[in-house]
Amino acid sequence: AVRLYLRILAVSCDSTTSKELIPNDNPLKKYSDEQLFNIIDETLSIFSYICYLKKVGSLKKEDMRLFNYEIRRLFDNEHICNYLYSLYHWSLSLNVEMSFSHLIEYALTNKYLNQSFLVFNCREYKCYLLF
Repeated sequence: AVRLYLRILAVSCDSTTSKELIPNDNPLKKYSDEQLFNIIDETLSIFSYICYLKKVGSLKKEDMRLFNYEIRRLFDNEHICNYLYSLYHWSLSLNVEMSFSHLIEYALTNKYLNQSFLVFNCREYKCYLLF
């Protein structure tokens, strides 16, 4: 399911309708783009919470083995990285904490993201938000 959400996000972020990626018999077809973004945000929130639990010691390294593959897959998707990059820098501009900060911190620590992620207007990431 996560991989389907990633494909939907990839297309949505490229200003194409996400419905083109969803087969006609798939139940996700009934959702609007906004609803699909909400599903993606919920998925990212779950992974961010898992990273938070790891940070505070509620999950051990061996517990994270269950999730590392999916987290790594999130960051292998350039559109997810661009989406998080946009939200990260938009949040900084508003001086508010980003809801996925624990996921980003985990990705930086484990080198799923490189340090240029922290630099606004770097060439490696696209910013989808205007601010």
